[in-house]
Amino acid sequence: MSAVITFLSDFGLTDTYSGICRAVIATVAPEATVIDLTHTVPALDVRRGATALADCVSVAPAAVHLAVVDPDAATRPGVALVAGASRLVGPDNGLLLPAAEALGGIDAAYLLTDGRWHRAPASPVFRGRDVFAPVAAHLATGVAPSDVGPRMDPCRLQRLDGVDSVVGHRQIATQIRHIDCYGNVQLSVTTGDLQRAGLDHGQPVRVGTRHETLDVRRVDSFSDLSSGELGIVEDSFGWLAIVAGAAAAADRLDLRAADPVRLGDD
Repeated sequence: MSAVITFLSDFGLTDTYSGICRAVIATVAPEATVIDLTHTVPALDVRRGATALADCVSVAPAAVHLAVVDPDAATRPGVALVAGASRLVGPDNGLLLPAAEALGGIDAAYLLTDGRWHRAPASPVFRGRDVFAPVAAHLATGVAPSDVGPRMDPCRLQRLDGVDSVVGHRQIATQIRHIDCYGNVQLSVTTGDLQRAGLDHGQPVRVGTRHETLDVRRVDSFSDLSSGELGIVEDSFGWLAIVAGAAAAADRLDLRAADPVRLGDD
């Protein structure tokens, strides 16, 4: 197994939570490379953690992907998933599944019930430090996933409610997938979705929000937009995003994460 561990959490940058997890990893697997994807997932926002992890794993090397966004700590056992050459470790709350699917699907799933691989004594309120981080580190050193606990049916894994876009004839009903620090509005829509809806050839695309409906033109990059002008680009993860030239599109349109958006004919 690769001695690379990626680490994503909602621990933030103020407290010591992410640092102490890295310290545990260093104790178990001192030669592992740890890549911090982000620790600023909004607190307890499993859906945002899941989408962020899924966007990142496809560009990472084969690795152990450690993710901790755990609002229901200790109510369900943690899991280790095998997806191709990678492993995913975290709570069984839907956080890991989109990333596993991005890696080609789940080959096997195991419950993290074998205390040999946990930190002792373990706190019931900090599984990130005492269960997930040490298990991830042990997997990075070559421990077999089958050793961390009993195998389980992947169909029994907790899943997030579906947020798939509804693609119809010349219209798509979707929602905001993420708003980044620049105010770019990532949608749960791809160029392929536009093509299936018959919207890919015309310019501009009609965009409907809770507040207004307006026509927004497709562009290739931010440089195609004048200051404050709205546009739709394919972002670096392959999703369509509403952006604005040298401005925050989310502020301009008064949008928030998970808001509904319509594309195409009303």
